[in-house]
Order: sequence, then structure tokens, then C-alpha cells
Amino acid sequence: MKRKKLAFVLSGGGARGALQVGALRALLEAGIKPDMLVGTSIGAANAALFALNPSLDGLPHSP
Repeated sequence: MKRKKLAFVLSGGGARGALQVGALRALLEAGIKPDMLVGTSIGAANAALFALNPSLDGLPHSP
């Protein structure tokens, strides 16, 4: 059976950007990786940056 595709959809709205990074970190740590990324506003920026290096190393680190 063909596996369904998984998309991470990241919304816009300034403060959600930091929340999205935490959510991406938790999903990756759980072994869940997307087949595609979709975003708007800050979500599009996060999706683009994550697409450059789709791993835990590609996410910003907490200070």
C-alpha cells in the first residue's frame, strides 16, 4: 500500500514563529519528518529555512 504524504503547514502571525520551531523540534525528535512544507508569513520563512536543512541541526537553538 502506498504511504500517504505528510505536510507541515505553518501559519503566519509573528509570535507563532517561535512556537513553530518548538513544534518542529518535537516532531523531529519523535521521528516524524514531512514530505512537504507549506507556510505563510513567518510560517513561510520558517518553512524555507527548515527546507535548507531539514534536521534538528537546521533549527535555531535556544540561548
